[in-house]
Amino acid sequence: MGLALTLSCVVTGPALADCQPVDSVEAALGSAEIAFVGTAVAVSEERATATFRVEETWAGTVGSVVEVFGLNGGRGPSEDDRIWQAGHRYLVIPYVIGVQLVDHICSGTSPWSDEMAAFRPPNATLAEAPAAPAAAPDWPVLTAVAAALVLALVGWLAFRRAGGTR
Repeated sequence: MGLALTLSCVVTGPALADCQPVDSVEAALGSAEIAFVGTAVAVSEERATATFRVEETWAGTVGSVVEVFGLNGGRGPSEDDRIWQAGHRYLVIPYVIGVQLVDHICSGTSPWSDEMAAFRPPNATLAEAPAAPAAAPDWPVLTAVAAALVLALVGWLAFRRAGGTR
């Protein structure tokens, strides 16, 4: 009996997920509220979240940076959460639950491959580039202006002390 139990634990494969996998990426895209291509720039295994820099939006509306949660909404991992890898590019097809984007191993989300470009819808949009930071001030000019203002103030104060206007 003990041997049978031991063999059944060793012989059986990994447990299957509780969710039902989508039929295909194409099918998932057909019913997606949100779909985008992006690179995972930050991953938290403790919270089961990934933050993406969005490159293209294929369905719905998302910002240039998006956080995708696991099934527990950022409160920790669950057995069906996807394991993200920072620096990797994905076609993300999350579910919208309340105001959160939620993903798990049975969604249509997939690591990016060039073959996925065939599924790009005609209305796909490129993400807007983040606004360029303001140009750095020209320090030598600012220093000269500040020095001139200080000299003018010192001169005005000296003039007032000397008796002002005559």
